[in-house]
Amino acid sequence: MGIYFSSSGNMKESLEYLSAAGKILKNLNECKALYAKTIFNTGLVFGNMGEYNKLAEYSLSYINIAEQLYGDTSRILIKGYASLVSAYVQMHQYEKAVSIAGAAINIANRLGEKQIPPGLTTLYNAIGVCYVRLADYNRAINYLEKTEYLYFSSKPIHDENYINLLNSLAVTYSFMGLKAKSREYYEKGIELAESINSFLSFNLVNSYAIELGNDGNEKTGEALLARSLKKAEQTFGESTRNYVEVLKNYAEYLREYNIDKRKALSYYEQCASYLEENQWDIVLKYNILTGYAIALKDNGQSDKALEILQELLFTFSGPAEHHGLYENPPPEKLNPDKYSLKILRAKYDVLQGMLNEKSDLNTLLAIAVHQNCLYLSLKG
Repeated sequence: MGIYFSSSGNMKESLEYLSAAGKILKNLNECKALYAKTIFNTGLVFGNMGEYNKLAEYSLSYINIAEQLYGDTSRILIKGYASLVSAYVQMHQYEKAVSIAGAAINIANRLGEKQIPPGLTTLYNAIGVCYVRLADYNRAINYLEKTEYLYFSSKPIHDENYINLLNSLAVTYSFMGLKAKSREYYEKGIELAESINSFLSFNLVNSYAIELGNDGNEKTGEALLARSLKKAEQTFGESTRNYVEVLKNYAEYLREYNIDKRKALSYYEQCASYLEENQWDIVLKYNILTGYAIALKDNGQSDKALEILQELLFTFSGPAEHHGLYENPPPEKLNPDKYSLKILRAKYDVLQGMLNEKSDLNTLLAIAVHQNCLYLSLKG
């Protein structure tokens, strides 16, 4: 049941069933292998919920149990390392991710097997992604092309992970200025995405739409996302997380490329309604509400936008019983990560909008204080 709810996007229900199974299996020695699988899948659910610390914790537990069962050089360990690397990538600990991935690849190389162990392509791809994030594109492309080679060195498997690889290759070639090569991989991915109903397929479509928008073809990109949204509705259903994330991406595109800011606000409102029933979804909550606030500001509702950002800002910095509309958390309570910084930047934009609407002294003072907070956070 836990796996079923996970595949259908209901992470809260999935976690309840997997946690219950884990408690039953933990002390049954004859079920250690099943317990290890349960721990592994529980970690994946936490990852889907945006709790990457938990993903890392459960991945490490899986690796420890698997080592006891199969030894420290078993191919079974590789998928655990791949999951752990994924957690560190999401937490922006890129050097750590590269180091662990390299150690896991060494295990695979020592096996000397003709068949590629599960998770090996994920490890090479993850190293490539890390180097993309570190802006070392030459190293990145070496690892990504190695991943592509591994896919075709045995029987080719065109699955969601291959779609993700095509996306990474297309993005990296674009950063390197190789636009024709980037377009080639995007178009290959778009063709495959038609037959693979994974969220990673929709993610590739979103990446390609952004590439088109940045090249001045925002209308073509918008048409792609409109079709993608209809497909997401048919594939997942409107009440699912996957559909809401596709809807959020579409709203963001309409807003950022100035296509239709009223429609963008309407879509963000639909996404916000989903959050009311799914408060556990921390990452999606952050992504939706920051965009929603800016969309409100764009539509002349800066006061409501600021209220949303204040609630979000103080949630990310820790609990606070009372805070004013203009107040910031102490800089030492803010994590210098992409979440806090994006919220602070969004708040600055909203304050600027309020100043244009009201031109009052309180807003002007708030902007000055907020600039200092943003500077301290960036410095931290």
